Amino acid sequence: MVSRELILSIDYFFKEGQVTAEEVAGGALGLGLFLSILTLIVGIFFNILLAAMLSLAIFIFACNYVLTYFPKKYAENRWTVARYADFILEELLFILSSTGSIFDFILFVANADYPLISQEFKKIANWVNSGEKPEKLLVNFAHNQPTETLKIHIPTILKSTEISDNFAEKTVRIAQREIRNEYQRHTLELEARLLIVMGIGFFIPIVISLGLLIRGLGANPLFLMIIPMHIVVLVVLERFVTHSKTNLLETRPKHTCN
Repeated sequence: MVSRELILSIDYFFKEGQVTAEEVAGGALGLGLFLSILTLIVGIFFNILLAAMLSLAIFIFACNYVLTYFPKKYAENRWTVARYADFILEELLFILSSTGSIFDFILFVANADYPLISQEFKKIANWVNSGEKPEKLLVNFAHNQPTETLKIHIPTILKSTEISDNFAEKTVRIAQREIRNEYQRHTLELEARLLIVMGIGFFIPIVISLGLLIRGLGANPLFLMIIPMHIVVLVVLERFVTHSKTNLLETRPKHTCN
């Protein structure tokens, strides 16, 4: 069964439907089987038990890597856009209430320094110069980008006949709520990952060392290999804990619209 996260991410990165989530899942399974069988065939000449274990590990790793790659990239893009969603809406509200020009808003965001967003708005500005309607392009952008805040509020603002201060403040406050929720989810996930790191980084080496000492292998030179192996594991775990979430802790550029 294909996960909802995989379906959303595939629809986001392949908007024209060139690739489906089912095809990605099938590809992950095929890649995992191919690599695991290849590993088993090569390893069977050395140690059949070790080859079987390594083959299973490679199958799980390959499938997991493919199945989680697009959802992780999608989540990173969603967090990046969500960090600036309140800025985008505040700028839209300010420019519409002052000049009333949607194209002015498009140019302002295109010339700003918002990751992912400014690049998309440069494309929108070019399409407007080619004769397409800016309001339609903005609605399409809101529909295709990954955050619920912009997906809901950009069309709502564009349909509004009057933009009051109360409406503007409420809209921006709602936009800020999404990134706060992302911070909270990040904190909870970080706590869970730290517990895993504590278990693997502290208790498992002790258990392995005691097991080897009990079996009388304490004088074996291979016993010393535990130390560099443990360091490698800790480095990998550190990347596991912090990977793809550090952008949530970065400082946002200053808001210069008004």
